[in-house]
Amino acid sequence: LDPELTVARIYLGRIGAGLQNLGNTCYLNSVLQCLTYTEPFAAYLQSGRHKSSCKCCWNLQLSTGLATR
Repeated sequence: LDPELTVARIYLGRIGAGLQNLGNTCYLNSVLQCLTYTEPFAAYLQSGRHKSSCKCCWNLQLSTGLATR
């Protein structure tokens, strides 16, 4: 675990009951919710360090024109 990464604790409102399920996506949603509330993983995502290897982030940058050359 990287000691430099900490989770920003900003609560803007009441936390809801979870993600909305579409069919059998409850299994995927439960995994996502567990990972989201795991502090080291949440800190890693908030730090932005995943963006260099994350295909989803890279595709979003390309589609919005935010990719740097």
